[in-house]
Amino acid sequence: MAGYPYFAVVSREGKPIFEEWFDSRYAAEAIDQAEPKDDLRYFHQLLAHKSLDSLLDNTQEKASHMYLKVIDTFNEWAVSAYVTGGQTRLLLLHDRSISNNDGIKNFFQEVHETYVKAMLNPLYATGTKIESRDFKTKVRSFAVRYL
Repeated sequence: MAGYPYFAVVSREGKPIFEEWFDSRYAAEAIDQAEPKDDLRYFHQLLAHKSLDSLLDNTQEKASHMYLKVIDTFNEWAVSAYVTGGQTRLLLLHDRSISNNDGIKNFFQEVHETYVKAMLNPLYATGTKIESRDFKTKVRSFAVRYL
């Protein structure tokens, strides 16, 4: 999964409700031991979330449920996006040189299906952070399988 450092689920209101770093360099234990200048997590968040502006400008009204491929780039990074019927956005920051469009699309579809199942849980309040360990485990397993 090298080259795929960051994944986020962003609510309709623009709040991140789930975030995951696939690169082991950004795991909580590694960050605790790293120098502050080596912590690129905020940079990854910035790149992914700045792409929401172009996503909202270009595609929000065109379709209600779709995989949008690469929607924004910055230096060696690219952001791929998927918009659900409820206007929730799935964002994946990855290395620009990766052209695994089918794998990324399959990853987004599997995560979307798992997201819908999580939303059907009567104990989940819509728009709040997804803190389920099962959801995180499934997202990571989809990343291993498709990315």
